[in-house]
Amino acid sequence: MLYKLIKNSRKKIDRDLVFTKKRKLISPILYAQYKITLPLSLEYIHGDLIDIGCGYSPYRQLLLEKADQIDGYDHFKYNDFVTIIGDIQTICQTIEHTYDSAVCFEVLEHSPSPSKTIEGIFKILKPKGHLAISVPLFSQVHEEPLDYFRFTKYGVAELLNSNGFTVIKIKKKAGLFSFLGHQISIFLNSLFWPIPVINHFVLYFLFIIIVFPCYWLDKIFDKNGKFAQGYIAIAQKE
Repeated sequence: MLYKLIKNSRKKIDRDLVFTKKRKLISPILYAQYKITLPLSLEYIHGDLIDIGCGYSPYRQLLLEKADQIDGYDHFKYNDFVTIIGDIQTICQTIEHTYDSAVCFEVLEHSPSPSKTIEGIFKILKPKGHLAISVPLFSQVHEEPLDYFRFTKYGVAELLNSNGFTVIKIKKKAGLFSFLGHQISIFLNSLFWPIPVINHFVLYFLFIIIVFPCYWLDKIFDKNGKFAQGYIAIAQKE
């Protein structure tokens, strides 16, 4: 019963905070996504952009700072921002348009064939087009049974290089402290989220005592990325 409560509350947090600045306060991993993954991605995206595995499109407003227009691609129509519905393994068969840029955040682990997915993304990008892709290394099993892989930075580089991309940069986005802090903050936020007013107090309180400290502990004690929670990679189609 508790598991069901936590699971349902977690989904409700995503829906309630999807377009708000409070979303980054939920956990250290999400905070790192806003502090590391998105700023690096925004350095390279431009023109027509496709957001692969966009879900509720929580990053849409930030991406529009650099993109001219965005197509959201997912297997389910979460909202009106999902403009194309399809399987990530057959993305090049679903889409006839080509794009200047693509982002794919925390999606590749859900593909039974990551190499096939990367190959498809390569085909829908224009020459010189950029891909920003983030992947987990440490993560609990989620969205079962559609959770297949975890990736080292070397695995990500190999997938990209072997499918025609040139890797520009790969960067650690969080670490072991953030992974552990994520489990605690997600559990407690989900536990209290059904309670109005108190839920937001808990959100800010956990940010102060767990989320922010864990993010900085990773930056201080794991500078070489030996315990990376995941990576953001930037690649270009030559």
